[in-house]
Amino acid sequence: MLAEEHIAALKTIGGGDHVSVAESDRSLHSRDQSPHPARLPDIVEDFQVTVQPGLFYKDMNKVLAQHGLFFAPDPGANASLGGMIANNAAGTRTVKYGATRDNVLALEVVLANGGVIRAGCRSVKQSAGYDLTHLFVGSEGTLGLVTEATLKLAPLPEHFSAVTTSFPTTEAAAQAVFNIIGAGLNPAALELLDTATIAAINSAGNFGLPVAPNLFLEFHGISQATLAAELELVRALCEESGCQVFTSGLGREARDRLWEARHHLAEVLFRLHVHQGFLIADVAAPISSYPELVAYANETLRHLDGVHGYIFGHAGDGNMHSTLFFANTAEAYAQVQQEFNDRVVEKAIALGGTCTGEHGVGIGKQKYMAREHGEAALGLMRRLKEFFDPHGILNPGKVVS
Repeated sequence: MLAEEHIAALKTIGGGDHVSVAESDRSLHSRDQSPHPARLPDIVEDFQVTVQPGLFYKDMNKVLAQHGLFFAPDPGANASLGGMIANNAAGTRTVKYGATRDNVLALEVVLANGGVIRAGCRSVKQSAGYDLTHLFVGSEGTLGLVTEATLKLAPLPEHFSAVTTSFPTTEAAAQAVFNIIGAGLNPAALELLDTATIAAINSAGNFGLPVAPNLFLEFHGISQATLAAELELVRALCEESGCQVFTSGLGREARDRLWEARHHLAEVLFRLHVHQGFLIADVAAPISSYPELVAYANETLRHLDGVHGYIFGHAGDGNMHSTLFFANTAEAYAQVQQEFNDRVVEKAIALGGTCTGEHGVGIGKQKYMAREHGEAALGLMRRLKEFFDPHGILNPGKVVS
């Protein structure tokens, strides 16, 4: 626990109403959506009022929309900007606009010794010195605490078109993803959802989607004519992969409902599997290897007894998510980790990919770091951690313990 003088200092900095050591407040912040055991924090500080990283990105975008602008990374949930920066959050629009890292220009960071530095600047083009800005983005709070961020914005699109298309197999849908990206098309969003995931979405909102593997796509264009030409090419590429139903030109209301359903997918799945154990997996691979990765995960899932699995993800940038539900026991969790997560991560890395596309390393994926990066690179990461945080006070035990 923090000493009383430290708690008093935090109350002075943040205001007494925004700092709490009450067990009820600490309990609310003791766990995330992972299955890892809860751990009570020593203290809670409400950064929303006092520091910019406490702002929620959807709330910010509502204000920015009045000026025709938006912050493009879209992880779905109304995440805080600080959380998005710490985890390099991505989302449905990553394929066009990039992840959080690609949209951060500058950071103010408090170091473990209390020093404050400014990394980056407001210029989009930067080449002066080492790229400290992107060192801190995605570091999960282990190197410093971000207290301010300068973000790159994009204009709201005037013209858009949303598409849903179904396929006979998940592998065929994944191949269509490769065909679309390989043809040089530039979707603003490209999501893959397997049959079980589509069934779950239909059950929650009566969308009437074909119960088969689907792609959700969205395109932004300078005119309706350019969009129409792009969509005809998309249709032809999907037909090459055997698409069954191709629905384009969804209006704003239908599009918004569709993406809202995708963003609330996790909530839908947890409601369908109350009191069950779960595993949330997240890997990514080069787009040329994406069909092979999806096929491998799908085949691995088929051979797991007593497991309900869902495969979906931000396919346009090679990101694949899997959510598995099973008996809520330690033995079942260990088995699913070994028989699914370990194998799929190994496959992703073998294909030139990564153990985590956007969920982060935390404590659950540290065991894969040496396999992905090699001992030499991992050793350098450990030395960086020791340099920035010699006493191990910044999010201890995470990423490189």
